[in-house]
Amino acid sequence: MSVFLMRSDDSSTWISDEGDYTSYAGPVWVNARGACVDWGGVVGGSYSHRENDHCG
Repeated sequence: MSVFLMRSDDSSTWISDEGDYTSYAGPVWVNARGACVDWGGVVGGSYSHRENDHCG
């Protein structure tokens, strides 16, 4: 299981937490006041992500 996050305007620096978790991964955070973030995660073989999300 993993979770990852980065500012949308900084496409080179993913902040992540990965491990053999059974409930949740994280927390992860990034200073993104006034910006958008890209985020995602993996559980088993399923992957999901969003780009330019949670702007503000």
